[in-house]
Amino acid sequence: MCKALGRGMHMIASALAPSEIVLVGDITTAWHLVGPVIETEMHKNRLVWVPKLRPARGGNQARLRSAVALVMNENQL
Repeated sequence: MCKALGRGMHMIASALAPSEIVLVGDITTAWHLVGPVIETEMHKNRLVWVPKLRPARGGNQARLRSAVALVMNENQL
């Protein structure tokens, strides 16, 4: 699963070129185990700058904050 996630984030980074990707959710609780695998996948076959990966602290609270920010941003458009 971590390898697939790393490959998927590599595709996103190739298309959008973000400077940082913030991960939220349950995966952040095991970041010390899964982070190195994901980062290794992202560095394979480098096509673009590899963004910094940062796990959000706070698990579900971070997920909810992101959802609220998205809704507020959509309403401002």
